[in-house]
Amino acid sequence: MGTYNRHNQIIYHLIVGLCSFLIILSNFLPWDTYLTMNSLLIWYLSGIFIPIVKTFSPLNWVWSDIVPFLSFFPLFGGLLLLIGLIFYLLEYKYGKRLMAGGAIIAILIYALYILLFWLIPKIMEAAGVGYLIWLEEYRIPNEFGAYFCLIPGIAVIPFLFLIKLPEIKEEEPMALKTPKIAVPYKKTKPIKGKKFCSNCGAIIKEDSVFCNQCGTYF
Repeated sequence: MGTYNRHNQIIYHLIVGLCSFLIILSNFLPWDTYLTMNSLLIWYLSGIFIPIVKTFSPLNWVWSDIVPFLSFFPLFGGLLLLIGLIFYLLEYKYGKRLMAGGAIIAILIYALYILLFWLIPKIMEAAGVGYLIWLEEYRIPNEFGAYFCLIPGIAVIPFLFLIKLPEIKEEEPMALKTPKIAVPYKKTKPIKGKKFCSNCGAIIKEDSVFCNQCGTYF
C-alpha cells in the first residue's frame, strides 16, 4: 500500500468524474449508422406489420423502439458512477461499490446491444414470424455515442483501485499510554534524608516504602 498522495487522488477523482459525464452523454448520442427500421420496412421484408413509433432521438432504434426501457441504462450507469464518486468524496466506503456498478452497467449495455442483434433473428426464426437479412450477423455500434459509453466504462475500472480515502492516524488511548516519568538528568549523591528510586531514579524520602513517581515498592 502506497502512501496517500493528495495531488494524485485529485487527478484520479477528476478522471472518474469525466468518465461518468461521458457515459451520461452517450445516452443522448447516436450509437450506429445503420438504417433505422420502421413499420413499413418490416412489413415489406417479413409480411408482418409491427407498429413502431420513434420516441427517442437520436438514440438507436434497438433501445428506443424494441426495448425502450433499456434507453435509460447508459444514463443510469453514468449517474450511478457519479453518485458513487460523490459519496466516496464524502468518505463513505460504499461509494466505490456504486462506482463499480455504474462502470459495469456501461460495459454490459454495449455488449447487450450487440447481443440483441444476434438474438432477434433467432427468436423470429424460432417463432416462424419472418427473417431479416441484415440481422444475420453481429451488429457492432460504430458511432461515437456507443464509444462514449464503452471506453469510459472500461477506463474507469483501474482508477477504482487507485482512489482511496485519506489516511486517518488514530491516537493511542490515554489509558494505554506509558506515562513519562521525570528522571534526573544526572544521578548525584542525594541530600540527607533523601534517596534515589532504584527503578526510575526519582528523588524520594529516605523512609518511603514506595516511589511516588513510578509506584515501585521497596
